[in-house]
Amino acid sequence: MLKLFGLLATTSLITGAFAADASAAITVTEAKIEAGLLTVIGTSTTGTAVTLDGGFQTTLGGGGAFTINVLYHPSDCLIQLKAVGAVAVKNAVVANCGPRGVIPRGPWLSTRTYKLDEIVTRDGSTWRAKQASVPAGTIPGALGSGTFWALFAKKGDQGLLGPAGPVGTAGAAGATGATGATGATGATGATGATGATGATGATGSNTTGGAAALFGSNNAIGANLECIANRDVGNTSDGACPAQVLADTLTTEDTFLLGPLPAAGASVSNLKATTNTAVTAGNTAIIEIRNNSGAAAPGTLVMSCTITVGNVSCQDTGAAVSVAAGSYLQVRIDGTGAMPLQTYRVTFRY
Repeated sequence: MLKLFGLLATTSLITGAFAADASAAITVTEAKIEAGLLTVIGTSTTGTAVTLDGGFQTTLGGGGAFTINVLYHPSDCLIQLKAVGAVAVKNAVVANCGPRGVIPRGPWLSTRTYKLDEIVTRDGSTWRAKQASVPAGTIPGALGSGTFWALFAKKGDQGLLGPAGPVGTAGAAGATGATGATGATGATGATGATGATGATGATGSNTTGGAAALFGSNNAIGANLECIANRDVGNTSDGACPAQVLADTLTTEDTFLLGPLPAAGASVSNLKATTNTAVTAGNTAIIEIRNNSGAAAPGTLVMSCTITVGNVSCQDTGAAVSVAAGSYLQVRIDGTGAMPLQTYRVTFRY
């Protein structure tokens, strides 16, 4: 069809068969596309120049002849020639001219100016430029863009979901994440019920020893108690009391003995003493525990406490003291000053 069209066009031009055009001022002898150029040859009986499609112009030569050679492809293969200063135009068909195709320009760019028949892609659809010049930034498909762009190919519908692919192999375990921040402290819980009372523990191996004694000025009761204390540890003679017991100013009572201690010995602690009357001014009462071999004489001091003026008790809260096996524990009450008749209770653990 293109070759036939070109042949017919050439024949018409050669014979000058342009009956549709009333302009006799311009005669076209040749109009064709060849070697990439549009060539138009003819003559004009008027004017000094001829224009092609209102854009290209050439000056007339001798006898009004003109030749136009331009890089131009009319979209419909029709051209219009006009003598400068004239009103009528001359229409001509261009030989060897097929319909102009589109020019792909890839994705639409907002910074580019597009020309007629250039096509671009945007959002999956294709658009064709409708004007000789489309201003930069004119978005295809946007509201009001229909003057410049025509839909060339619409984006297709969403395809069907394809079959599931094979399950991939498990990836390597990821690294342990950082420890999270410490959470807020929770509210205090309700008080729990009181637990059951525990069983009573076994009795310890130590025992508590004690003694009660009187001392005073020339006091027969004191002497009798002193002798009873001696008899309790093996002295069977009531008359064998130490001479100082019967002295007029008795200040020491030291004949109460416990023993002998067992093979394991003893650990002495928690000495406490109380009296029935507070110690008066100028006097003291010293309560001692001594390590004694069994004789009446005072032994080595183990521990002691002193009842001071105005008080009725004392205690030794120091560490326990070990006493060897076979020894006696001697309770000794040592007073200073003129002591009145008093009763003492002495306790300790051994």
